[in-house]
Amino acid sequence: MQKTHNGATTNPIRVAASFPSPPPTTGVPACASCRHQRKKCTEKCVLAPFFPADKTQDFQAVHKVFGVSNVTKLVKDLSREDAKKAVDSLVWEANCRLKDPVLGPLGEFQRVSEELGAYKTQYQQANIHHHHHRPVPLTQGGLCMVVNLHNIVCLNHGMVTTM
Repeated sequence: MQKTHNGATTNPIRVAASFPSPPPTTGVPACASCRHQRKKCTEKCVLAPFFPADKTQDFQAVHKVFGVSNVTKLVKDLSREDAKKAVDSLVWEANCRLKDPVLGPLGEFQRVSEELGAYKTQYQQANIHHHHHRPVPLTQGGLCMVVNLHNIVCLNHGMVTTM
């Protein structure tokens, strides 16, 4: 309870601010960076093009891993195209680091590399399998098919023979 200048008492009601509270704007929402820092977003904001209001999760990840100051320093001297590539890379690296704090991007690279190796092996096996099932013409007018590395089936004048 508080007393006013005329002696009356009032009961102040406190309104809890939601976190993070965006600063008042003129119809344009603050970027994720300015919203986080609780400041007005202007057209001079370096991070606004890369972290609009709907990219709050990306910004939070980058901020947690790299910090707002470091990201701002990195982006401010780059061309718009290079800055976009840098921010995309930072978002990916930050998300990798949050998903796997020990290995981070290296762990993701290793996983993708192993997956690529498995696909290459499958492709090579499919090529070998496909290649060995193609009909091979014989000099005697018949056809042979390689079933696997140990069996060759030949059709020669209506007779099937294996080699």
